[in-house]
Amino acid sequence: MFPLHEDTIFNLGLIAVGASMAVFTAWYGRLVSWAYAILFTVALFWPWPIAYVLGLDHYTMTAALYLSGFTLLAVSVGTVWGLTARRVSAGIVSLVVAFLPALAGATYLLERQRVPDALCAERALFGIGDLNIAVPREMGARSAVASGAPEQLWQGSYSDWPGAKPNVRRLCLTSEMGHRTLQVSHLWFSFSWFRKAHGEICERNDIPDEFTSYCAAVARTLPTVVQFYARPDGIPSPTLSQFNYGQVASQLAAGETAGSRCKDSTRGPEVRYCTVWLQLTPDVLAVSTVKLGPVMADEAPVADAEVLLRTLLSELRPTADQ
Repeated sequence: MFPLHEDTIFNLGLIAVGASMAVFTAWYGRLVSWAYAILFTVALFWPWPIAYVLGLDHYTMTAALYLSGFTLLAVSVGTVWGLTARRVSAGIVSLVVAFLPALAGATYLLERQRVPDALCAERALFGIGDLNIAVPREMGARSAVASGAPEQLWQGSYSDWPGAKPNVRRLCLTSEMGHRTLQVSHLWFSFSWFRKAHGEICERNDIPDEFTSYCAAVARTLPTVVQFYARPDGIPSPTLSQFNYGQVASQLAAGETAGSRCKDSTRGPEVRYCTVWLQLTPDVLAVSTVKLGPVMADEAPVADAEVLLRTLLSELRPTADQ
């Protein structure tokens, strides 16, 4: 369950504030007006000294406004609920009634953060087009469904980021704890996980034969984000804002099933960021954003990307015990 996502921690804090007010009010009853004035003033202004210390800008002031508003809401709701609990019951029973919503809310939040101790906590099986791959959770994959596309049993983020835990938990339940292959029409992932895992291999003097082409390609063409598409309609969608959808779609419509397009870099000609697309299998289109160096006469980013992605797929091939 741990570490918890910061949103969960924030929500648990609000629940604690509301529960404290509810229990206190249920036991002692209505406070005098000046006490409420102090409570609401503290709830409204407590984030602002912290924002001032961090530096008042758009982000800190927006965060302080949210914290102020939600804290004030928690104090108000807790007070009203505490008075209601005191009215409908008395003594210890009123405290139990006052505390039950907080207990239910905290239980719900913590349960959403609980990833089952099963195969799905480490890796998930995905089927996309004619590909079946076993994706490690630390790879950080995502899947989304385009508007109008067939529904998937699961979509969301599959990663070890704490904020993805509800999605991972739902994947576990949908995939029978990781034993069932999930069919998706789109899969997004960062190539950096794979590159870092094999960085030392390419630095060796005796590079294994199966990585010779990979190491040569990754020295020239560095993928950042890769997206796989099963293409019943021939169009890549969604993009998750990583490349120009219209540009790739128009090239595909013109019959260019593999190609690359680069855009001007703000860092000068020595660094270029390009979109590369290719038909990875008969059923799967791969679209990747890549980083290139200065223009070279013999550069081949599409061929390099294909070498890199096929090496990746060889590593992600499910084994017999998966």
